[in-house]
Amino acid sequence: MLKLMSIVFTIACYLLPAQALSATDGGKVVRFFSDVDDTIKISYVHNLAEGAAFSSYADQLFFGMNTTYSEARKYQQKLGNKVSFSYVTNGIDFTINDTHRALLKNFRFPNPGNHFPMTLIDKLKHREHKFETIMTAVRNDLPDRVVLIGDNGEHDPAIYLKVANAIKKLSAEIDKEIEVVTYIHIVYKPKSPNTQSVRQHQKGFHNAGDLAILMHNDGLISEEQRDTMVRIVKARIQKEGPYRVWGQLVYPWFKYKDLGHLAPNSCLSFYKSK
Repeated sequence: MLKLMSIVFTIACYLLPAQALSATDGGKVVRFFSDVDDTIKISYVHNLAEGAAFSSYADQLFFGMNTTYSEARKYQQKLGNKVSFSYVTNGIDFTINDTHRALLKNFRFPNPGNHFPMTLIDKLKHREHKFETIMTAVRNDLPDRVVLIGDNGEHDPAIYLKVANAIKKLSAEIDKEIEVVTYIHIVYKPKSPNTQSVRQHQKGFHNAGDLAILMHNDGLISEEQRDTMVRIVKARIQKEGPYRVWGQLVYPWFKYKDLGHLAPNSCLSFYKSK
């Protein structure tokens, strides 16, 4: 009985942000869903030993990602929209809970409590945790806009494409337009330089400055916010130098080495226009 009550309470807590958003009149409902490892947290999932080492540190932030997320929430609220962030990861809860939650809280990400890792049971039963979690929230919320943010380290491009297609089908069923915007953090060298490991209608970015540019183009942040983020990231790139390992970094050593000059120069065309 106690176990059943616990499950019901957990589900209620999960649905609460969505219900609160939908209950308020006026404005649009905008839902952000972000991955954690290799999207906002330096994790190096392509290397088991190094990834295990990084997993125990809660200060391994991809520099500026917290600020870009916070600026997006601030701007959407200024527009009168109802906005909420959720962090959905395929990491197993007991292995990443402490570091993920600490990173989200310590770096003041929006809605840091909305952290949804995979359970061991999900893993053993091969459940599509990320897809199912996002779609449950979308069906409950019926937002006007869904923003998906992930990376090209594992399966985010494929999962987010499946989410986008499912939302398109849902939109037709309920006769309501739900716009989907997808951003993929290019952390590892793409298998194809033509696609950068992203799928159709997905947009790749190399750092928080790149993401700010894309978000401004899609009306998620203001021009002033974009310019501020680009200046901050540009200054950080020039300061940190190559092959850095620990702490907040735009380009940790493995990303810098893997992407070569592509990564540090990713925003240069924009910088030159300033």
